[in-house]
Amino acid sequence: MAHSAHLITNEASKAPIVTIRDEQGATITEWPSSAELGLDQTDGLLREAGWIRSGDWTTADDGWTAPVRRS
Repeated sequence: MAHSAHLITNEASKAPIVTIRDEQGATITEWPSSAELGLDQTDGLLREAGWIRSGDWTTADDGWTAPVRRS
């Protein structure tokens, strides 16, 4: 099963959000952040939650996305 992580950063009225989605794009889980997140911090959050990035981050319309798998 292919999963993806999304770091949503460009919603001006909201803090950054990290979302894990399944292969159909349905949200499995998400973590809002009270502070600015970079890609390194997001990798740390993913690891803490039991996910490992399995590919590079790429730009998306709403921030960044990368494939992930359960650790």
